[in-house]
Amino acid sequence: MSTALTRGQHSIREKREKKFVPADGDETFDTDRIARQLTTVGFERSGATFEKSQQVLLDAGSDRSDWDGEPGNPTVLTVTLSEEALKIEAKDVVGIVTLLPGVTIEIEPKIGWNGLIDMLLTVLDVPAAEEPYTMPTGTDDERSVDPADVIVLLAINYHRGIDRISRQGLIRDIIVERSNSYRGTGTIDLGQTLRNHAKGEPVPNWIRSRPEYNNPVNSLLHFAGKQLLYFLKQEVSEARISDRRIVRVFNDIYDDLKYLERHGITSKYSDLGEYARVSTHSLPRQRRYYQRALYVAQSLLTSSLFGRGDDGPQRLHIDYVLKMEPFFEDYSHAVLERAVDQIREQDPIGVLDDITCVAQKRIRPFKKLHGQNVHHRPDHLLMEDERTIAVLDSKYYQEGSNPARESKSRSRLFTYAYLQQTGQLAFLCPLATPWSGTVAQTDAEVAVVTPTTDEFNHEAYQAAVQGYVRGVLFNRYPELEVFELLEKPNTQLCIDGRLEAPFEFLYDTDEGAPFSIARPDWFADDAVRALVRSTSVFRTDLEGEGQVLRRRLKSVLTREDENDQRVYPQHEITCIPVYRLPEVSADSDNRSGASLGRLTLFFLQRPDEAGEPTMATKEEVWIR
Repeated sequence: MSTALTRGQHSIREKREKKFVPADGDETFDTDRIARQLTTVGFERSGATFEKSQQVLLDAGSDRSDWDGEPGNPTVLTVTLSEEALKIEAKDVVGIVTLLPGVTIEIEPKIGWNGLIDMLLTVLDVPAAEEPYTMPTGTDDERSVDPADVIVLLAINYHRGIDRISRQGLIRDIIVERSNSYRGTGTIDLGQTLRNHAKGEPVPNWIRSRPEYNNPVNSLLHFAGKQLLYFLKQEVSEARISDRRIVRVFNDIYDDLKYLERHGITSKYSDLGEYARVSTHSLPRQRRYYQRALYVAQSLLTSSLFGRGDDGPQRLHIDYVLKMEPFFEDYSHAVLERAVDQIREQDPIGVLDDITCVAQKRIRPFKKLHGQNVHHRPDHLLMEDERTIAVLDSKYYQEGSNPARESKSRSRLFTYAYLQQTGQLAFLCPLATPWSGTVAQTDAEVAVVTPTTDEFNHEAYQAAVQGYVRGVLFNRYPELEVFELLEKPNTQLCIDGRLEAPFEFLYDTDEGAPFSIARPDWFADDAVRALVRSTSVFRTDLEGEGQVLRRRLKSVLTREDENDQRVYPQHEITCIPVYRLPEVSADSDNRSGASLGRLTLFFLQRPDEAGEPTMATKEEVWIR
């Protein structure tokens, strides 16, 4: 479908194409004139094809891309020009790009602007809001990004730029001051002091050097910070300002301004002309870490944010680009770290203390062969100390796709798993189709982790990632299932209640330990006593006043296999008994039911070798 090429803003989805035809009754384009206009706004020509490369406004919140001043800005838009049509193709970036003078292209994220801003706030490590964060829609075009959302984008990027500057140092001038005084600070200039004596003024001459930070570059950053605070107050609605995540962004900008002011940096409108002459290209190479913050400052300086148009609400004329693949990778890593932290909260004995998520770990496949490209970098590794539990690869794929079907992606993931010696592999995708499979040759498990919703949703993606991480960790540490079960209502640990921290003895097989089955009769007696003492079950409710349950428990504990060997070796395995109240429907009467609940017995055996997963078995014993 073709669209008339008119002035204003047009929309296209990332990694899609769009065809424009002449407007105002013209049958053909003036290709020479349009070619000149394309080159004027930064396109590079190759025959009938034009490509525009642009610096990335955000690099996914990390410092590993092009903000160090190295060349290599990504191609954001490709134009094919003919007399009949002008075709554009958007790459895997989102943002606003100038196509022609007076014509801008809004490249929309396939995950939606709502999902994109949620991703940004997650990467920034902003706590989740109490209320869902929603994006306002425009009255003219509901798909267009609201100016307030771009302000949040700029503010996040500004804060990260100032944060890096604070770590690496502000640009400064050294001011040398001299004074004649009997009480001074600094160092004494002996030559000038002697000349003072010769003139009949026996006063020491002092030299003092002090840093001066209030230069045009830093003043521009201060000016931009003040404008961001103003726009956050003016353009972001009251409902969204109450969102704790937006408040965090506001406070970060405020703290950045205070940091600059503590170094004596100020700014004023009368110096706008001087600020306009500041260029990132004039920075010394060792100061290229200024580029991120300066890019935002210059964008604000040259945009229409500084006034409203005559035709109503202002329009943003900031060319900004966000490269989605590395951004989604950093977003996924933030979600992974949050998932591990949430699961760690269910671990009272610290089995997950050494679990970490590692991003972009450099893996060298050879012992003696080194070089710039002789290494691999998996997107994410789930690790326990130096041992890899799972390897995960972020894939910003199209809707409904399965990266396991693509040879290149599959081979890369298999390489990572082989080098890290793990059997748990996963692709993290925003809009794919959930899938899991087993590798025929190695029995490794491969999963495509993605939300099950039709459209991208931050909460759904977070739940999908947490579900996968939970499955991997619970499979390796099945004792976590015990702790999770005990967090649920109507459950009770059936052991001696006098112990304050019984799980400290979780793997202790000595006779006196709370979970030891070295004496099955003792274990069965303790479990029944704890059941009667700690739950709503009375001894008289039990068949044979508990004797039948004791025999049933002892039978489970002493069961033998076909070789007459204990299924649960009493000096190698511990058992955790958890009582679970029966589920009673609203229209039933529990007093008429035959079951009083059940005891879930978790049998745990620590592996002989360090780093191997815990072996576990679960059995149910019904209470009657």
